[in-house]
Amino acid sequence: MVIVIAVAIGVVLAVLFFAGVFNSSGSGAVPNGTPSAFSSAVAVAATEGQSAPGGPWTIVAGDGIGIPNGITQPNWEFVGSSGCTFTPVPSGSSQVTILGTPSSATPGQVATWIFFERNATQQAILLAAVSNGQAEPLILVSGCSTVSDFASMDAVSATADADSTSVAATFDTLGGSTFSTSHPGATQEFIIIGGTATTPGAWEVTYSTCSLTTTGGAGSWLSGYFYASNGNVLTGPTSGSGNC
Repeated sequence: MVIVIAVAIGVVLAVLFFAGVFNSSGSGAVPNGTPSAFSSAVAVAATEGQSAPGGPWTIVAGDGIGIPNGITQPNWEFVGSSGCTFTPVPSGSSQVTILGTPSSATPGQVATWIFFERNATQQAILLAAVSNGQAEPLILVSGCSTVSDFASMDAVSATADADSTSVAATFDTLGGSTFSTSHPGATQEFIIIGGTATTPGAWEVTYSTCSLTTTGGAGSWLSGYFYASNGNVLTGPTSGSGNC
């Protein structure tokens, strides 16, 4: 079951990489944002993120990204190596920005969340970002089998799932705090996916010395899985090191 969940979470990350969100950093300083927990960010996405065409949209996964220095990436329209077609939302920005998260942030609160939303036809996935209390639709993903992976997921929400701050608190008692102390400025990710007919919804928490835009070099990380519904430990955390 854990392997299946890990694969599903890998799909979340793969879409972000294929879409180009993590592929390069733009020029100029990107400011820090106001950190928010999953419960706050997903509520914003649910109420403000419905302006994209093709909705209504149901949130089935999310990725909270905590980095010390923000990055920006062109919001391009292209067909990635996955075979998926990525089309920027007409009303969206020409840039995808992931704001920096201040070091003083409460564990589990980050400056940018990216949510994955399916529509009623289940033929497209919407990526929408939430930063500083505002939601912005970014990219529509269609034309590939990846869409069906998200279509099979249940909704995630502030009322049905444990908050990221609760999961982070547990993770930190199991080694996260030690990792953060040893590696100031480490990248933090809080990924939640909805359950399916055969697997429960889950959180994956990862602290890593690898930058989101790193394409080489070595790093270390600590990662654990938790039940989305109550935040209890599913497996781990486990540590590792190797190529980023």
